[in-house]
Amino acid sequence: MDPVTKVQTEFSAPEVRSKSGIDLEKVIAEAPYACDLYAIGAVTKFLLSGYSEYSADDLEDFASPQMRDFLRKVESENPFERAAVGVLLRLPVFDRVRLANQEKDKEMQAQRN
Repeated sequence: MDPVTKVQTEFSAPEVRSKSGIDLEKVIAEAPYACDLYAIGAVTKFLLSGYSEYSADDLEDFASPQMRDFLRKVESENPFERAAVGVLLRLPVFDRVRLANQEKDKEMQAQRN
């Protein structure tokens, strides 16, 4: 398989790469970022593991619980079941302050032990 086709196949949303009965024009009109979110999730999984076929639940060795939560919210086969961008941006994985505080708490706990 040539590299362009491989990328289109592995990282494109299911509604883009197949005729799954989902009306792509409807998806674009009603959930315009759904295809992009799926692709972001697919690329993220690839960057974490080196493989694109893992589900979020299979990434226990590669991803934090917060990242797996994000991936579950974007990897749905049905574009209308994927989380909205605003919801995703409020997830802990994107909250630098919360993550920084969690790291400080871990360091303090380690120092106490």
